[in-house]
Amino acid sequence: MSINCFFLSSISLSITTLFLIIILLKYGKERIQRILLLFNLSVFVWAIAATAISQISSDSQLSDLIWRIGTIGVSFTCPTPLHITYILTKRNLKKAVIFSYIQAAIFSILILKTNLVLINIVNPVSKDFLIFSPGKLYLFWFLSWFLLISYSHFYLI
Repeated sequence: MSINCFFLSSISLSITTLFLIIILLKYGKERIQRILLLFNLSVFVWAIAATAISQISSDSQLSDLIWRIGTIGVSFTCPTPLHITYILTKRNLKKAVIFSYIQAAIFSILILKTNLVLINIVNPVSKDFLIFSPGKLYLFWFLSWFLLISYSHFYLI
């Protein structure tokens, strides 16, 4: 096992979100708490994938699958804050919330089934760190994620 800063940060995030998930599963009865549970599940998927990737030092199909699953977790970190904002502010954001869940689902399918968002070519940054090349739609995926997150923060402010 290789312990580096990337591993330490991702395992810390995994453990933290796992505790939040357990608490929300046990005590989360309200709608907003269930949405917060979905957010933490998304972050947990991403963090676990990042932890696993930090330990894989070769080009393999397993590392490709793990990276894609982690990126799907990132995709779903976008709709949940917007959904929480919709509930907290009582603004008319229902169409934006629905759009954000749909775009996350579409991108998740594209991430898992195609090379349009992620290309399964591993670029070793060092012997302890792998990163995947962006596909043709990666910038669009990132910008839609960033804009929807910004949109939810704008309404909170």
